[in-house]
Parts: sequence; structure tokens; C-alpha cells
Amino acid sequence: MSAADSLNERLYTRVASLDPRLVADYLEATGWTRHAEDWRGASVWSAVDTGKMLLPLEVVYDDDVDLVARVVRTLAAVEGRPLPEVLHDVTEPMVDVQRFHTHPGTPSGTIPLLSGAAAIEGVTKAFDAAARPVLDPEGSTAGARRSGQITKFLQSVRLGPSVAGSYVLVAQVPLRSPEKGRACLVEDSAVPVERQVVARMNAAIHAASQAVQQAEETDGDLAGFDDSADAGVTSRLCEALVRFGGHEKDRGFSIGFSWARGLSAPPDAISDDIPFSAASPRILGKAADRLREIEQGGPARMRGTVIAVKRHSPFEPGSVRIEGVLTMGGKERRRTIWVQAGSNAYQVALEAHRTSTPVVVDGTFETRDNRRELRAETFQIER
Repeated sequence: MSAADSLNERLYTRVASLDPRLVADYLEATGWTRHAEDWRGASVWSAVDTGKMLLPLEVVYDDDVDLVARVVRTLAAVEGRPLPEVLHDVTEPMVDVQRFHTHPGTPSGTIPLLSGAAAIEGVTKAFDAAARPVLDPEGSTAGARRSGQITKFLQSVRLGPSVAGSYVLVAQVPLRSPEKGRACLVEDSAVPVERQVVARMNAAIHAASQAVQQAEETDGDLAGFDDSADAGVTSRLCEALVRFGGHEKDRGFSIGFSWARGLSAPPDAISDDIPFSAASPRILGKAADRLREIEQGGPARMRGTVIAVKRHSPFEPGSVRIEGVLTMGGKERRRTIWVQAGSNAYQVALEAHRTSTPVVVDGTFETRDNRRELRAETFQIER
């Protein structure tokens, strides 16, 4: 039986219509070497610890389909991935893929209805949370409605077929070339806006995972989520991640990212699966409440110690990191926050940082550089 005959009919149809040039591009991108000389109208490829493969330059005869099928099957075997996944990556070089791997406790490939509905909602909310700072920074605050730009982006995300595993939801984000200007939602961008959203989601989910692990190691202390806000962790994202933990919020899960081979992966991208334990959903739920307090804004007072200061220019407000007690709505809670300080306030912060003197700041929370900061109205040394 030929390699093509051993494929099911649907996959055979896809292989039969596959352009060998796409396969060649994939081979080159994944480290295969093309030999200098062809053999009987077929290019010869090899890689470390593998034999040689023949890839026809074009599909003319049935034997050519058989050769292409053998190449695709070999790739799937070498990479240890399902053949449909490999076919997808070969045929769509400009698509980022995300895999949301849940563990519902039912037979592999199935999920309880309510848990499945929650997981799909989690995918939507995770993309929504990541898209807001990129497409609509003013809409990043808690309670802000979804803008038309974000809805347009969500419409471009595809939900693919589930793959082998406990229950894995697969999302696909097609990337559009900003140079061609065909579907770029943000002008003058060197990186497709869709990639910007996926990269932000990748960084934020990784930061959320680390904050959860820190909470598990410190008897539930959620201080790590204060720092993770800089990486894009918001109450919206935490609420989205909770939904992958099942209807009872007691299941672990993981999220993996595959980057389009037609565009270099982000410099700090996490490609390994990002894990969340069975305790994560409940921790993330509490973290969402914690972050929402600051995101909703309103008057606030911060008493504490300056632990970091930074300013890009003497003509711009500085950012001051303060650890201490935040008072909002008559309630006190320990927090580590960023404060936006004008010129005079920044000088006070520098002196307080140098001398480790406590400070008291009154102001209102607002968004700056995709981050919630307390805009200082008064900034004083605490007497």
C-alpha cells in the first residue's frame, strides 16, 4: 500500500492539492538540508539522524502525490506530532496557533458540556484581554465595553478541531503582512497587529502562571500578581484563565503556543506549554478580585516605601514603585503599585528612595503605557 493510500480520504485530498514548494519551504525552515543535485525530477532532502527524502518539484503523476505523502508522514513521525498538525503548519506559514489543554476527567477527547462552554468562553476572554492594550488601551480598564476594533480582531481568530489529549481547544490567528496593508488594524506597525496580540497574551499567561506558582509557595500570598500586571496580567485575563479549570474550578490546565514559521517568533516568546495546577483556578479568581480594585480606579492613598524609580526624560512624569498599604473605598490592603509622579514629586521620591524614608501619596488611578498607575496629586515624606 502506498503512503498516499494509507492516508484517509480527507487527508489524501489535502496532500494531493499540496504545492511541493510549500513543503520545501517548511523543510528549509525546520532545519532540513537540500542536496545540490536532484534525482529524477525530485529534490533530495536530509536532516541529522534521518535518511534521505525525495520531494517532487511539482505534482504531475500519482507517484508524485505518493512522494509528497511520504514526506509529510516522515515529518509527522520525526516531530512526534499528528499528521493534520504538520499539514496545517506546512500549508499556513503565517498562522500563530494556541492550544488550550484542559483535563476534565472524562474520556479523552470529551468534556462535560458546562466545562466545555466555559473553556470556549475562556478562549474568547483571553484574546479579548490581550487585544485591549494593543488595539484599545483606554478600554483596558475594568468594566470598559468591547470596541469595534477588538470585535474585528476576535472575528479573525479561528477555532480549529480539537486534537488528541484530554480535551484540547485549538485557536488559529492568521497574520497579515503590514507591508501590504491588507488587514492591519493598527497603522505604521512593523509587526502584524495579530502577532502583537498573541505575543502579549503569551507573555501575560506566562506571568500569570509564575504568579500562581509564587502564591502556592507562599501560602496564598497574591503579591506576585501586583508585579505581573506589568506583563499584561489583568482581572480580565485571570477571569478567562479560571474558565479552563472546569465547572467546579478544580482542574489543572496548560496553554501552548506555536509561532508562524513565516515570521520570526517574538524575542522572549515562550513556546513550551505553560502549566497551571489544579489549585490555579481558585487562586486566579482571587487575583482577579485583587487586580479589579485598582483597575476600577477612584481616589486612593498609598503609604509605604519607595523601592524603585525610573524616568525616560526630565520633561516627562516619572514612575515610582511603592510597597506598603493602599487605602481605597475605606478599605486597607497591602499592595505594591506604580505611582505617576510629576517633577517635584519625583524629586521627593528620589530622596525617599535614597534615605529609605516612608512616603504618603494621594491620587487617582489611571492608565499609562498600558499600566494602571496612581497619578500623584500630593506626594510627601511621611512625618
